[in-house]
Amino acid sequence: MGRTYVGAVAISAPLATWIGYHYEQPITVPEQVAQGGFWFLCTLMALLCALRRKFQIHKMWMMRSYGF
Repeated sequence: MGRTYVGAVAISAPLATWIGYHYEQPITVPEQVAQGGFWFLCTLMALLCALRRKFQIHKMWMMRSYGF
């Protein structure tokens, strides 16, 4: 299930950033780009922690990822 989530985020975070950049009001573009970027970053950090078998830290990064 985690691999599916990482795959979905790898597709949807850049897509959300692109949509926010091209279709939102100019005033909200920085927020849209930051939200998509941080969502991707949190998920990437969680994946790296899981691969290194640091599951306590992995849980914290996944909670951050779900928050985005």
